Amino acid sequence: MNNNLEQLKLLVFKGGYDPESRQEVIRLEKALEDAAVKEKLAEQAPFKDFVEWATDRIQQAQLLLHTDRKLTDRERDALFERIDDCDQLLSLFGRGTARASVESVISDALARAKNS
Repeated sequence: MNNNLEQLKLLVFKGGYDPESRQEVIRLEKALEDAAVKEKLAEQAPFKDFVEWATDRIQQAQLLLHTDRKLTDRERDALFERIDDCDQLLSLFGRGTARASVESVISDALARAKNS
């Protein structure tokens, strides 16, 4: 598990923090666990192919948007929709950023708890 999370749990649960703070730590722990599950799911063979396919579609769309100056507004909108659709699907698998985001929130919460 995350060392910062363990430190935060010790501070909040043994330091007499209010119930809302305790609930927030529990929520952060669950979010971190969920992110880890999503990452593991994305590594499984059938899902790994899908994640790679969707990631490639996003990269292709971004490349076209950055390099093809002759795209019509309709074509640009379609590429942005493709990116949004693939991003939404990839969010089911955490896309590698979910864990980092939760860990960042945990680190910030730990710093605040240490300073209070």
